Amino acid sequence: MTDIIITGPPRSGTSYLCTVLNNINNCVVLNEPAEAYQAPFKVRQAFNTIRNDIIEGRPIKNKMKDGRFIEDTVELDAFEEYVPNVENDQFHLAMKSPLFFLMMLPRLINLMPNKVKLVCVRNPIDTIASWKKSFGHLDGPTAEQADTWVRQTDKIIDNRDDIYLLVYEEWIQDPRRHLGVIPGLFTDEQLSNLPVSSPRQGKRELLTPEDIALIKKVCGPNAAALGVPCD
Repeated sequence: MTDIIITGPPRSGTSYLCTVLNNINNCVVLNEPAEAYQAPFKVRQAFNTIRNDIIEGRPIKNKMKDGRFIEDTVELDAFEEYVPNVENDQFHLAMKSPLFFLMMLPRLINLMPNKVKLVCVRNPIDTIASWKKSFGHLDGPTAEQADTWVRQTDKIIDNRDDIYLLVYEEWIQDPRRHLGVIPGLFTDEQLSNLPVSSPRQGKRELLTPEDIALIKKVCGPNAAALGVPCD
């Protein structure tokens, strides 16, 4: 039985990670629930409340459509009530919030040291290209977006010893290996049928060569420090 915090810069594969984990037996993943956008001590309380609701068979809200977990919340962002199917009361419970949890990461670590923190990060070129297409609140001049990505990943670098880093381009191609290194979290049986995928680069046409050169220059040092591609 483990509580899991999922975060990372927006458009770094956190929603896809939720989809993968939600298909693991005895694992419930909440994709950006309202409870995630509270003070850290209330987030800690929310884990306990939601876990008890699931154990008691009470419905909870999650980003679902017709009973199916929403993989890409940019394409569809809606909540449904449902009763998760768990095998016993020792299930894993995960909660995802990309930007809010990332900004609160030091406080979450201090307040909830025993919770597993999974932090996703992705090539900044593809992340920023996705911001330009999908995230109006993160759109703007490329220089400002690159600075934003650096500030976000500074949080990851500063707290590197207290998190499990998942590099999008690597873990989606071998999720069993990358999730399997987290001590005591998932069994080999739970990880045996995880889907394998390929990195997406479909929005780079929104960037000019000058944009890409600027992103490489500004974001390159943080990307290198985290082992993230930047080309």
